[in-house]
Amino acid sequence: MAEWEDKAAAFLRPWKGLKIAAAVSGGPDSMAMLDFLRREGLDLAVCHVNYQKRDTAGRDEEIVKKYCMRHQIPFRVLKPQNAKGNFQGWARQVRYDFFLESARELGCSAVALAHQQDDVLETWLMQKEKNILPECYGLKETGHWKDLAVIRPLLAASKQDLQDYCDARQIAYGIDESNLGNHYRRNQLRHSVLDAADPKQKEDLLVQMEDDRRKLEEKRRKAKGFLAEKPAVDLLVQNDAWFLLEAWLSSKTGHHYGRKHMEELVKKLSHDQVIELDGWQIERYKNNLLAVQTEDVMTPVVLKDAHALQSMEDIPFGSSVCRFELKADGRKIESFTVSEEDFPLRIGPWKNTDQIRLSFGTKKVGRALMDRRIPKVIRTRIPVIKNRWDQVIFVPFIGCDVAHFSCKPGAFMVELTAYIR
Repeated sequence: MAEWEDKAAAFLRPWKGLKIAAAVSGGPDSMAMLDFLRREGLDLAVCHVNYQKRDTAGRDEEIVKKYCMRHQIPFRVLKPQNAKGNFQGWARQVRYDFFLESARELGCSAVALAHQQDDVLETWLMQKEKNILPECYGLKETGHWKDLAVIRPLLAASKQDLQDYCDARQIAYGIDESNLGNHYRRNQLRHSVLDAADPKQKEDLLVQMEDDRRKLEEKRRKAKGFLAEKPAVDLLVQNDAWFLLEAWLSSKTGHHYGRKHMEELVKKLSHDQVIELDGWQIERYKNNLLAVQTEDVMTPVVLKDAHALQSMEDIPFGSSVCRFELKADGRKIESFTVSEEDFPLRIGPWKNTDQIRLSFGTKKVGRALMDRRIPKVIRTRIPVIKNRWDQVIFVPFIGCDVAHFSCKPGAFMVELTAYIR
């Protein structure tokens, strides 16, 4: 066996006995992977995506289908329609979601991708060119797409190794003509740098990439230590604020960002404001730096009677960043009392027009929460309790209105989540 085969076989040992979804395009890389996985005795299912953008797309699908029929391997194909925006970004989302769906339906523990050594170097070169700060440079042998494990057993093999493997075993494959052009920057780098490099030059590139990996890992380790010890807002005044902000954001959002983008965000976050980023709301407020998912909102709850109120005890409600329970005891500011006339009660988001009657007068809910110096991304997710007449009778951190105060309260709304205040 070639050296890359030994490494691939060793990597695959823990996966034997588990069902694996193999992502197979029909090209030499993925056909070599499919055959190698089968020869190693893995329990396989094959996923193929046909974007129908080339005249030869049907040929590639047929190549994969025939191999699977010959070896009695379950075969699934997706023919997506209606590409939106950037084709490469859309296509990646579509195929990975297809792998995830297929793996769930077929009981697969992971999806195997046929990335090889040239793909690792291309990725690293792209990351460096765009000044992106990934979790690591190049590609990792294992990763995740949502809750699906992603494995790459062929990273020690070159593209030529895999084509030679197919040719030696007479395994059919197709060549994707779109990879021969220079329409995409990745193709340009492949043709101008990697295809022109001899084995020694590629080895030098791999050594350089590994050095970059080590430096990045060390820098991320230090950033993680800083963020574990200091309030997040402190990162904004450090010399390497842009790097620390990227580390903090990536830990929240799961995305990685470039240096220029982070430097711009550091400037914006020098004063109080909310910034939308990849489905998250990032807020600088006084001495707080917070990140909350935009879609993280609570579903309103309706309590028809006193029995329903008592049944809600110990059941969390609200958003994930501001969760509460109704309790039989608590602090004075968490207490309220209701009568039968108040029902049904509605627990849910407050509106800009909502007001609450306090001992010193009537005040808008939003204003009252602002006076408590609660960040916007938190206060907009704080639930209030309203009675049957749509009157606000209780607001967390503010308390109940004057009509529902009692020295012997009947219920308490207790905060479960603590944020930096």
